[in-house]
Amino acid sequence: MTDQLADTAYVVQSGLGKVVVEQADGSELILAILGPGDVIGALTIGESPDGAHSVVPLD
Repeated sequence: MTDQLADTAYVVQSGLGKVVVEQADGSELILAILGPGDVIGALTIGESPDGAHSVVPLD
């Protein structure tokens, strides 16, 4: 999900995911690799979409 305000947090139960943002040139910047027990969205709840990121599964 991109360009949406976060109003929910999720906990990774299994597998891996990468937190990414798209650069102006279209390339992808990896901000973090997440695994079981990691929380997605907790620190971004209520932030504006200009700080938007996506979480993409790795497996």
